[in-house]
Formats: sequence, C-alpha cells, structure tokens
Amino acid sequence: MTDEQKMEVAIKQAEEAKRNGEWPFGAAIFQGDTFIAKNRCREAYEKTVLAHAELHAVKTSRPSIPDPRVEAFAGDHRGVFAGR
Repeated sequence: MTDEQKMEVAIKQAEEAKRNGEWPFGAAIFQGDTFIAKNRCREAYEKTVLAHAELHAVKTSRPSIPDPRVEAFAGDHRGVFAGR
C-alpha cells in the first residue's frame, strides 16, 4: 500500500466529518501496510475541542497496535492531519 493510498483513508474520514457538520479532519493509523485504525473529527458532536480525529484513532487502536512504531496519516509532512 502506498503512502498516497494510506492518506486517502484519512481523507475519506475528513470528507465524512465534513458531511456530518464537523471540521474536515480525518486520521488513519498503519503499521507498514497493516491498517490499524481510522477516525474523524467529532468536536461538534461531542461538544469538546478534544475530539480530534487523531486522538480518536489512537484511542480506538490501542488494543490492536502491536508495535509503537506505527505510521499516523492525517497531515504534516508524513500526514498527521488530512483535511479537505
């Protein structure tokens, strides 16, 4: 799986967030080519600025992360915030 394909998973989460009236941010976590978790911004729904996409992705992934060296795709140079 390419980095672009991994980013597309996060971008689709961002698009879903936007459709739901949220800020358009999504996140996806991979270890190598293995998908671990994905999530989107939920600030309006949860009524807290702490409902970031990457935080939700990490929370839902913790039981399944076999190694702390995972790739988070969502927007800086590697992807730690993908928004549209």
